[in-house]
Amino acid sequence: MDGEVRVSVSLPTDDNGMLDRICPNCEQLFQIHKGTFEAEHYLNIRCPYCNWIAEFSKFTTNRQWEYTEAVAMNEQGRQMIEDTLDDALGDLADIDSLSSLNQPIPSPHLELDTEGNTCPDCGFEFETLPVGNGSDCPVCRF
Repeated sequence: MDGEVRVSVSLPTDDNGMLDRICPNCEQLFQIHKGTFEAEHYLNIRCPYCNWIAEFSKFTTNRQWEYTEAVAMNEQGRQMIEDTLDDALGDLADIDSLSSLNQPIPSPHLELDTEGNTCPDCGFEFETLPVGNGSDCPVCRF
């Protein structure tokens, strides 16, 4: 072990498969259908409000960063303690009792009152806030 622990964290969607996004340019919130986005292997998205284009990760909300950090810290802390106990006690280590060490995980979801959109050109599903504009597709730019 090189002293570095890597943890992969996947952001969960809401009940409709939607994932919150925030534009790094205009700071408006919107949602995209995560399953379709991942299936098509898109590398970037466009803000449906101001048309700003950036890498997918640039549109991560603060709440999603907090969620990711909490999950990673719980997982990393548990792994470090498991490794230390295993090194010190071997088979005597009671790893199962470590679940009480985990900190509460905040929800990555924002409470958004959004309107559903389906792109007439590519069929991509996304949701925007009812602000009068913001219906440009985040993936095909239609």
